[in-house]
Amino acid sequence: MAIQDWNLTGYQLFVTEIKMKSHGGLILPNGVQDMGGGITYFKALVHGVGKGKISANGVRTLGLVKEGDTVLLIGEPSQTMTLDGETYLLADESMVIAYKSPNPKEAVFKSDESGIE
Repeated sequence: MAIQDWNLTGYQLFVTEIKMKSHGGLILPNGVQDMGGGITYFKALVHGVGKGKISANGVRTLGLVKEGDTVLLIGEPSQTMTLDGETYLLADESMVIAYKSPNPKEAVFKSDESGIE
C-alpha cells in the first residue's frame, strides 16, 4: 500500500529525514541539529499532509505545509510507519518551526478563524 493511499487526519504529516552534512562534509546522524540553548531541530521532507481540522463553528482549517515542502521540526518525530519498504516519520504540524516550498510562488498562507490572511 503506497503513501498516497492513506488519508492523514488533523495536522499530521508524513515526513522523511533529510541527511545533513557537517562543514567538513560528514553526514550527521539522525538529521538532528543543535540550535543552541539545548534546543534541537530535525530537517525533513513532507510526503503527505492531513486534511486539517474542523473548528467549533464548522470551518475546516488547513495546515500551512504541503507535500514537497522542506520543514524544520522542533525535536525528532518518534512514531514511524513503513509503507512499501519506505519508512516515514509521523509528525504533527505543531512541531514545524519553519518551512520552505520548492516553488516559493506556490506558498500560500491559509486564513484562520480570525480572518487574517
